[in-house]
Amino acid sequence: MLRLDPKWDLAKWLDERATEELDLVGKHLGREQLRLEQRLYRIDSLVRRLKRKREAAQGSFWTDPHQRNLFDVYESSDESNTEESSASEEVLPLVDLGALGSDDDPLLVIISEHIMNTIDDVGVNGRGVNFETIAAVLEPLGIRTEEIDEALSWLLQRRMVIELDQDVYGIDG
Repeated sequence: MLRLDPKWDLAKWLDERATEELDLVGKHLGREQLRLEQRLYRIDSLVRRLKRKREAAQGSFWTDPHQRNLFDVYESSDESNTEESSASEEVLPLVDLGALGSDDDPLLVIISEHIMNTIDDVGVNGRGVNFETIAAVLEPLGIRTEEIDEALSWLLQRRMVIELDQDVYGIDG
């Protein structure tokens, strides 16, 4: 009888446990909200970039580089070369690949985006996603294991994905 607390109350103890559980659930929901807000921000920024590119593409028109104006015939060849080079510098890509960059291999960027979405979807618990799981999700889409490996190493170099354990990956930040 020495170890029993005579003032111990079951209702008070249950109230404390319930408060602790609610705190844990609140923290978990906060992490989920942050993860979803980050994903929504990435999608919104991609939509904004594509919208700007579409507006820029609609404002410009396609011109034949071999078509000449009557006044072009009488201009010196040096002036026409500088105008053609400045016109070619203004050409923008039709699709912006977002934060992953447009100067890289487009297929690599698309596979990397699939990998990041897979890690987002499957790695909900924060423990990361195994390479075999990523491969199992992406192989039905026609993406080979070698391409997945190359895209993962490219994402690791850019520090967009981190390796949590041996062949277990998570999104950095």
